[in-house]
Order: sequence, then structure tokens, then C-alpha cells
Amino acid sequence: MTAQPDLSDLQPADAAFARRAQSLLRASETLDWNTARRLDAARARAIATAPSAMPAASWVRWAAPAAAALALVGVWLMPAPVAVDAGFSTAAVNHMSPDALEWLADEAGPGFYRDLEFYQWLEHHSPPKPNA
Repeated sequence: MTAQPDLSDLQPADAAFARRAQSLLRASETLDWNTARRLDAARARAIATAPSAMPAASWVRWAAPAAAALALVGVWLMPAPVAVDAGFSTAAVNHMSPDALEWLADEAGPGFYRDLEFYQWLEHHSPPKPNA
């Protein structure tokens, strides 16, 4: 049963009105036997014809542990980071660094290689140089 509201702060006539309204509302909440039986039958039919949610639940039950295991294997197989010391030893330099250093140390500079097609076009379309 629900708790009764506190009507002590109301005037006696208002409190009587509130108690009467409450009793009428509570009486309207109860169903007669025939209506209750029809509602129960409709509920049973709806449950019987509803598709089962088990196929979706079965793959979800296995997907979470599989995803966790896959993440664990990925972390386990991840290569360890290369330690870099303050002196920039050769252990910290990867196998592509000599080529990159040579390219950066070239006197033409990296801008030359970005515009290489322009320089090739310029060489092809410029007038011949006189022999000095």
C-alpha cells in the first residue's frame, strides 16, 4: 500500500475533499475480473509472438571476452620502444636515418628536391650556355 499524504496543513474542508478524491482515484485503479483476464490474455499472446532476443544475446556474450583477448594479444605483441639516451647514440637511430641525414646535408637542400621537376624543365628549355 502507498503512503498516505500529509493533509494536516489543509483546511478541514480541503482535507476532506483530498481524502475523497484519493479514495475515488484508488477505486478507479482496480480492474474488474473480465478486463483483467482480457489484459492477461493479450499479454500472453504478445509474449508468445515476440521474437526471441537470445540470438543477439548469444553473440554479445562471446564478443566481449573475444575483444578483450584480442586487445591483450595486441599489447603483448607490440614491439618495445627504442630507448633514446641523451647522447643520441647509434642505438637510437633507425635504419633509414643515414639516407635522411645525407638528404638533409646535401648542399642543394630539401627545397631543391621538392622542385626537381621545375629544375629539369628549366634545364631542358633554357638556351645553351657558351663554353667559357
